[in-house]
Amino acid sequence: MAQTKSWFEHGALHSPRINIVYPILIVFQFIIGDYLLSYKIVTILSYSSFIVLIFYFSYFKSKNLIWSIGVGLIMLFNPQLIYFASQFTKNLIGLNFFLLLLIMMEKRKVTWGVIVFMGCVLSHKLILALAVIYVLAFLSYSIFKKYFEKGASISLVALPIVAYFLILILLPSQLSESFQLPVISFIDSHHDVINLIWKIYVVGASFLFIFRLGKGIFFPKQLDHFQYSFLIVLSVLFLPFLKWDALEYSFRFWMVFGVISPLLLVELRKMYGVLLIGISVLIGLFSFSTYQPKLHDPPYKKYSFLSSSLAKIEEIENSELLIAHKSLAEFISYQLGIDVLPWGISREEATNKVYRLVYIPPHNKIGFLSIIEDYKIKRLSAEYVLLKEMDWLENIKPVLLKENEYEETWKNPYLIR
Repeated sequence: MAQTKSWFEHGALHSPRINIVYPILIVFQFIIGDYLLSYKIVTILSYSSFIVLIFYFSYFKSKNLIWSIGVGLIMLFNPQLIYFASQFTKNLIGLNFFLLLLIMMEKRKVTWGVIVFMGCVLSHKLILALAVIYVLAFLSYSIFKKYFEKGASISLVALPIVAYFLILILLPSQLSESFQLPVISFIDSHHDVINLIWKIYVVGASFLFIFRLGKGIFFPKQLDHFQYSFLIVLSVLFLPFLKWDALEYSFRFWMVFGVISPLLLVELRKMYGVLLIGISVLIGLFSFSTYQPKLHDPPYKKYSFLSSSLAKIEEIENSELLIAHKSLAEFISYQLGIDVLPWGISREEATNKVYRLVYIPPHNKIGFLSIIEDYKIKRLSAEYVLLKEMDWLENIKPVLLKENEYEETWKNPYLIR
């Protein structure tokens, strides 16, 4: 929304990122004239088209209408998809292109496959990575089909090992010191904000994947292009050695896994379709309470108050940059049209016109505001104060690191991206 608003008010995007969601939002904003309503409509359309594509792909593969309706309904009531659509619309648009890519490759439509692949490229880097993995796996199945029976089991087992070493080389900070299953980590870290049906769903989706993966390893003859390639994609998303963090790759991988893994149901088409429809209806009875704004949305009223308070501060008008935590940063950027970063910067970049919104933890054990003179602090609320970034770097950050006071790390971003 901040990007769309910047385009209409200043003639250019606020951030020069290339993404297919921006022209889509711009078109709807031009027609509707309301930024929030345009965003909601794009989200609803993305959700709807995703369900339609799931149904179409299922019917194309199974030729079983009842079963395909069941798969579509499972997706419609998928609690993880409901949350994902509301929070990650850009990614959901990318997954629409990913599904289109799967369909075009099944139909062997090369030209259209290239076009929708470009949609993956322009949507999100994670979706692009999944598209590349799927295409390479699909092509390897076709090229080496003669040797596939022996190689499938090996590749399905070896892939997590290869992924581990790639992450070790490229993103060592993302590795966990211990083995962790994403489904267990997710339930453990979010048990107070997800309902019972969501927990049942993610456990079921995980067991379905593990069952299909095990069957593929021991009975590779039963795998076709799609099953082999899709299992590899899911294996990457289900990696058990990533460091679990709601702000890191592990969480995003897990969210996408929970959204697309029901596609594995396509290959269980010999079961009774009525049974699947019954299960989906049962999920649907409880899934509408899955997404609860009070639990899952940021505190927009609080953010609105902070944004209004900042607008009255003269230093903010003349500032070069403001640093604030994620969600608050985007909200302020949209409301005030200023540059706000949700991560840290170096000392060299911390000029006299760079400010930071500091979050004060409720316990505030070390009383870190006492470190700085009162005249340097602008109190905005009981939880937030405004400081110059240089004061933060020189006085508060070293003390917080020393005293291990980063329980609320994401609300006081310090890592340099």
